Amino acid sequence: MSNADSPEWILAKTKGAKLTFMMRYNGEEELKVYDIKTGEQLKTSRSKKDQVVVHQGKSRRYFTAVQIANYLLRQLYNKEISREAKALRANCESSIH
Repeated sequence: MSNADSPEWILAKTKGAKLTFMMRYNGEEELKVYDIKTGEQLKTSRSKKDQVVVHQGKSRRYFTAVQIANYLLRQLYNKEISREAKALRANCESSIH
């Protein structure tokens, strides 16, 4: 699966709630967090327990370093899927049955 002409492994659906943030690191290794629905950049800060605090209106979400790493991986897994990839899965499943 590592060759250029090999099929791509696509995880279309993952368990859990839909993602509400889009996270990325900029060039200075600062975490930038955006609201997916509105597209606005959200304010972040650090807590006393060295967690990242994401301020979304009146509410706050706390993330550890491990949770942020997992969130970034999940963003990669849940990227947009092309129509060809969706059709390929249906064809594979029908040939198995």
